[in-house]
Parts: sequence; C-alpha cells; structure tokens
Amino acid sequence: MATTTVPDMTARSSAALSAANDFFYLTTTTTDERLSAGLLRDYNMAGIKGGTGLDATVDTTSGVNDTTLDLNITGLPALGATTDAADQVALYDADAGSIKKATIAEVVGAATSAVTSVTGGTNLTASPTTGATVVNLDATLTGLTSVTSTDFVGDLTGDVTGNVSGTAATVTGATQAAITSAANLATIGTVTSGTLSTGAVVAGVTMTLGSDAEGDVYYRNASGVLTRLAVGTDADVLTLASGIPSWATPTTGDLTAVLAG
Repeated sequence: MATTTVPDMTARSSAALSAANDFFYLTTTTTDERLSAGLLRDYNMAGIKGGTGLDATVDTTSGVNDTTLDLNITGLPALGATTDAADQVALYDADAGSIKKATIAEVVGAATSAVTSVTGGTNLTASPTTGATVVNLDATLTGLTSVTSTDFVGDLTGDVTGNVSGTAATVTGATQAAITSAANLATIGTVTSGTLSTGAVVAGVTMTLGSDAEGDVYYRNASGVLTRLAVGTDADVLTLASGIPSWATPTTGDLTAVLAG
C-alpha cells in the first residue's frame, strides 16, 4: 500500500466528521495512538470558561461545536453604594451594532433630553443634583427685585407696594418714607416729634399734660410749648402778667357780670 502524505489526503469538513468514528493520529514519546474527533472537540471546548457575570454554554453537537457567552448580571457583585454620574454600564449601540460602555450621566442625559445634573439657582436648593432631585425654595429669599402676591405670609424686608396686612414690621436703618395717604390710623404709639401741618383736623382729641383735670386751661408758653393751667376756684377770673395767664379772685369794682335789660 502506497504511503499518502498529509498534504495529499482528502480534505474533510467539520460537518462531515463523526465524533465516534473519525479519528486523529496522535503520537506520544513512546506510542502511536488515535484520538476520536469527539474527544478532541470536548478537550478544546473544556477550556472555555465564563468569567464574572458571564455564563458559558458549550454545544457539543457534532459539526456545530458552538460556544455561547451570555451576560448574567445576577453573577455580578452588588454596587453597595449610591450610583454616581461617573459609574458605567454596558449597552448595545444600535448604530454601531456592538456592545459599548456609557456612564450613568450619559444614559440619564439621553433619557431626559440631555439633563444630566440639576443645580439650584438663586433662592433655590436642589438635592441631590442627580437622580431623584428635589428642588426647594429657600426659607429666606434674598436679592429679589419684585414680589407680587395676593396672599403673602411671613416676614417681609424691603420696599413694599400694594396692600400689606398683619403685624407691621419695625423700620430700621433708615427714615420711613412719606406716607402720602392713609385711610385710618386706628392705633398709634408715642409720637416723639413731628408737625401736624396746616389743614390737619384732629377730632375728639384727648390730651394729657401732667395731672390733667376738668376745667384746666392750656396756653402756649414762651418756648411755644402747650402748657397746662390748672383749674381755678369758682368765680375766679383769668388774668395775664407778662404773657402768662393765671386765676385770680376778682377785686372790688371789677366787672364780673353783665345783666340784660
């Protein structure tokens, strides 16, 4: 029988191999042996292992011998911390037709029209800046140029126009601007200085200048201060000396009454 060298042998496809009936020539240092196609296949496939998060499935069907690697996230270790924008995930790129990686910030941005982070502006606080963000209005508002409200509640500092109700605040650091019109000042405290201008009408006024009593007379002294003259005795008459009035008992000859007739 003529010897046929390997290059001259008939080529065989893997699909035509029989796992049990086809053999490969195997030589060792001491013997020549044969190895079935099935054993060689299983030996090669046994070296394929799934790593962390990967399941390896070896198909030992004759002529196929496919090995499938599947991602298994249950085999991955838990993050164990709050996800931040720099963390990465695997995803399928439909445009490129391949698996790629992307940061959490990029995924969230694509899902929310490119909003990757929320930061509070003036008088606003955002927390946290990514994820389930809650935006709150600060308890104290500063730097506002105008506030319009029909139901404002709380302390108000600054220039105010419109209707203001509730407990009035104390004006500090400056002089109260002119009150051009006030419907009624129902109750006021002590007015330490000021002028009631011409045309002011004070109706039903009650004044207190010391130990006031019924029948007292008030006059203007040399300093322009309203001064109280205590009530005199019945039948006393008002006299004047150097611009200061006083009560006196009428003397003989004084005209004390005029009778009609």
